[in-house]
Amino acid sequence: MKVKADLHLHSNFSDGRYSVEEVVEKAIKKNLKVISITDHDTIEGVELANEVCEKYGITNIPGVEVSSEIGGKEIHILGYFIDIKNSDLKFYLQQFKLERLERAERILSNLKKLGVNLTIEEVMQFSESKPITRPHIAFALIKKKIVSSYYEAFEKYLGDYSKAYEKKNHSSKEIVIELIHSCGGLAFLAHPYNLSDGELTEIIKSKIDGIEIYHPTIKHSRQLYLHKLCVANSLLESGGSDFHGGHRNDYSNFGKFGLDLPQLNKILNHNKVRKVT
Repeated sequence: MKVKADLHLHSNFSDGRYSVEEVVEKAIKKNLKVISITDHDTIEGVELANEVCEKYGITNIPGVEVSSEIGGKEIHILGYFIDIKNSDLKFYLQQFKLERLERAERILSNLKKLGVNLTIEEVMQFSESKPITRPHIAFALIKKKIVSSYYEAFEKYLGDYSKAYEKKNHSSKEIVIELIHSCGGLAFLAHPYNLSDGELTEIIKSKIDGIEIYHPTIKHSRQLYLHKLCVANSLLESGGSDFHGGHRNDYSNFGKFGLDLPQLNKILNHNKVRKVT
């Protein structure tokens, strides 16, 4: 498959290493025609992404990756073709930004109990005005020489099963999907590598539009299963590298995971957007 579209990219507006401009430049080097910068729970970089892509002659599909959950398990839902001026979407994401701040403060409280003193101001040197993510906390720990690497930060303190971990308080999948639909978007389940058949069925019943089946965490056998599931339920298929850069050493995935033009045009046709040739 010749990848021409990567619909799952991150910039430094959330937890990516690179600026929007740098992500677009890397996409051009990979000969991509269409991208979607889908930052976590924020749309602050979308307008800039549209402008930079137009300047370089490629297309950015306005996108976002919204956190949700099923049965206490965190899931992510990708929204494409969203109206970034939609007041409900902007209000929702602003409220979730506050939840991320509160979660960060809970993590810092847990760290203090473990004898690790880190302030929210030190973390915000990395997050600035953006939603705070665990990588921002990891970078602050590295700067203070509490850990020597990103991986050590997660292994010792920030990973899902560590003593300092705190889960985010999510909205239900139904609320997130309806939010995306209400601002003209299509909702796709992101990287379902660890979901059971029952959980997938439940999500499909929640009126999801499609599933991301091409992703670094999705093995070939799983891709085939998800493809059959999409066909059986008349769902669209998406894909992308989930590129963050830097600490994740994932540049090799950029241009390797995504969609070819026929697969992309199925999504564009569904949303009545002009085909790419």
